[in-house]
Amino acid sequence: MRHAQAPQRAHQIAPAGTADAELVQRVRDRDEVAIRSIMQSNNRRLYRLARGILRNDGEAEDVVQETYVRAFTQISMENLVISPAEASAKVGDTIEWINKDIFAHTSTAQNGDWDVTMPPKKTVTSVLKKAGTIEYYCRFHPNMKATLIVTP
Repeated sequence: MRHAQAPQRAHQIAPAGTADAELVQRVRDRDEVAIRSIMQSNNRRLYRLARGILRNDGEAEDVVQETYVRAFTQISMENLVISPAEASAKVGDTIEWINKDIFAHTSTAQNGDWDVTMPPKKTVTSVLKKAGTIEYYCRFHPNMKATLIVTP
């Protein structure tokens, strides 16, 4: 007697020929298919590069994984809310601040580490320079508050 097998869900990837700029925009919008496409098209190259430098398979795999995690560190502001309310990153990481609202926001660290202004419907980036647990807020809308945990 044969057992019925559950249907397997195929992972989708973006169609061949999708422009890089379009894929990047879709990644910024958290499109999982676009994220998977970028990872699949670059994974082998990144691994070979890391393996060539580190000369260790396990360490190379860790570096590639960490690269993807760092590439997608985003904090958004929408409907007068910062999301996520608590995030983690490392010194040297680039944070992508996304303002989805129709008015300007800031990300202002209470300890003075940074003060980033985001025009309406724009995205800006900044690089984390110091470790610590940093409370930050929007100077224009002081009720918008969040925490960023930055590790060395």
